[in-house]
Order: sequence, then structure tokens, then C-alpha cells
Amino acid sequence: MEKKLIYSLTVFLAVLIFSGCGDFLSDPNSDTNTGGTGGAGTAKITITYPLSNDTISYNGTQIQYTYTASKAGAYVHLYINGQFINTYPFVNAQPAIGIYLDKTAIGKTINYLLVYFDSDGTYAQTDTM
Repeated sequence: MEKKLIYSLTVFLAVLIFSGCGDFLSDPNSDTNTGGTGGAGTAKITITYPLSNDTISYNGTQIQYTYTASKAGAYVHLYINGQFINTYPFVNAQPAIGIYLDKTAIGKTINYLLVYFDSDGTYAQTDTM
């Protein structure tokens, strides 16, 4: 009885852990970077540099990205390692977005993504890099 309980608990925990570790946004062939349900329009945002496994400078690397949208852009959010970093508003042009890290990040791997919002609330998210 005790072995069966331990086995069941182990299987349950393994399923719970592995189901929470999937990064389905990192598939470059996925459609997860297309518009959300916030507004009536459509939007798409794609990071072109730096891509996954690229080396970045700790004192600043500009993110290059493209976007398409049916409405005017409002702002872009930057997330690093799952944490919200900053909002970059559209002011007469596409905002310049950079990754700035301190020296403690040297030799470490980070992941990041952008979330685009347009003027009617439609949003799109990049794949995780």
C-alpha cells in the first residue's frame, strides 16, 4: 500500500513538473506571435536580432524587430527571464529597444520576448529568444 502511494505521488509530481516546463513559445514555426484578442485588429511581431543562442553585450544590445498591424502602434513591452522590464511607447516611430545587463550576467543565459500593443488594444507576442 505504501509503495503504491509513493509511486502514485512520484508520477503525479513528474507530470506536474514536466507539464510546467514546456516553452511552446520558442518554436519558430508557431503562430503564437500573432494578434491577441484585446482589440478588433490584427498584429504580428518578430525579433530579427539577437536570436536564440546569440551573444549579447552586457552593456547594451539593440533588439531588432519587425511588426505588422492593422492599427497604429501604441507601445512595446520587454520581458527578460519572465520579468517585465520596461514599456517603450511609439512616438513618431518604432521605439528603439535595448537589452542592458550588469556584469553579474556575464556567462549566463537569458531569455527575452517582446509584446506589441496597438492603439485599439490588439497585441502580439514574439517567440521567446
